Amino acid sequence: MLSNKTPSTVRSIINAIQRYKVLNTLTHDCFETALETEQQLLSQKKNNSALNGRPILIKDNFCLRDTLTTCASKMLANFRAPYTSTIVQRLIDHGCII
Repeated sequence: MLSNKTPSTVRSIINAIQRYKVLNTLTHDCFETALETEQQLLSQKKNNSALNGRPILIKDNFCLRDTLTTCASKMLANFRAPYTSTIVQRLIDHGCII
């Protein structure tokens, strides 16, 4: 859960991802959006979901509106999702930070 008294969970994860960037684990990132979402969740009324405030990575074949969704394929290199897939929307609705 998020707390104003703890260091940024999202920032810690971003730092770890950047430290191990050589592993090439991400096709692209949404770090800025994740940091903004974390701040919004901190300022909002608490959500009772067990997932509230939990950072999560989504596989590159699940669509998130207006982000690259390439399925790690060169054929889809410039594809921007026109919608958010159901599973991703459910994660967002339960307070996950994508």
